[in-house]
Amino acid sequence: SRKELGVVLYRAYQISSEPLKFVNVEFYKDKAAFDAHLKTSHVAKISETFKDILAKDIDVVLVSPLP
Repeated sequence: SRKELGVVLYRAYQISSEPLKFVNVEFYKDKAAFDAHLKTSHVAKISETFKDILAKDIDVVLVSPLP
C-alpha cells in the first residue's frame, strides 16, 4: 500500500496498553486515491483474511484537514 500512487503516509501502530489492537494511519492525496486503494487486489485479499481472524469489523474514520 505504501507504494501506491496517491499515498502520502501509511503507518501501522500497535496500541501499547492493548497489544491485540492496532491502528493504521493513512493519508492519501485525495478521495480518489483512497478509493483506488480500496479497489486493489491486495486490499481485497487481506479483507477476506481479516473476516476469519478479526474479532470485529474494521472501523474506518475519514477525516479532512482543517483549512
